[in-house]
Amino acid sequence: MTRPRATNIFPATTAGSPFVLDRATLQDFSQGPLQRTEGPLDVAVDGPGFFAIQTANGERYTRAGNFHLNPQGQLVTNNGHLVLGQGGPIVFEPTDTNIAIAADGTVSASNAAGQIGERGKLQDGDLREPGATHRTGRQLVGAGAGVTPQLAPPTTRAVQGTLEKSNVHAVKEMNRMLEVTRAYTTVSNMQQRTDELRRKAIEKLAEV
Repeated sequence: MTRPRATNIFPATTAGSPFVLDRATLQDFSQGPLQRTEGPLDVAVDGPGFFAIQTANGERYTRAGNFHLNPQGQLVTNNGHLVLGQGGPIVFEPTDTNIAIAADGTVSASNAAGQIGERGKLQDGDLREPGATHRTGRQLVGAGAGVTPQLAPPTTRAVQGTLEKSNVHAVKEMNRMLEVTRAYTTVSNMQQRTDELRRKAIEKLAEV
């Protein structure tokens, strides 16, 4: 009796792993909408770049510019971290008024005699390259290993009295989540049907 020769109904894949590969978690630093607050110590980064912040763990970077003054007259973040200027922390005199922050990051104020003086210039690190940053919490990021922050491009400017809002669009992201859920359900159902076909094929081959 001649038996039919079984053929390979499960060809080997040549496209590598058929599963999802989690290569990395990337952060989206695209520009969020700017909202006017009229607060003299509220500053937004308009364009790519970050404010430099001094923390207990070293220099960090943020785009959150809702700053205020601590009891020592130093410009700090909401978490109390020092905001760094190009020459170190930015410090004001107790009698300073009319604080102004120019588009190039220059910080100035009027003293008791009404004279306008410069108090520092905000640093603007540029860490846009993929993998150049890692999250450290509290709206801060750090430079990756071996990464030296560069100055932000000349088109980047500081906008006083303004804060940058989140760049996440809730409605859009909800729609994307629904699309992913539907796609997952569709693929899952297809996989189940494929497994069932394979099971039946194996049963038929076993009868031969």
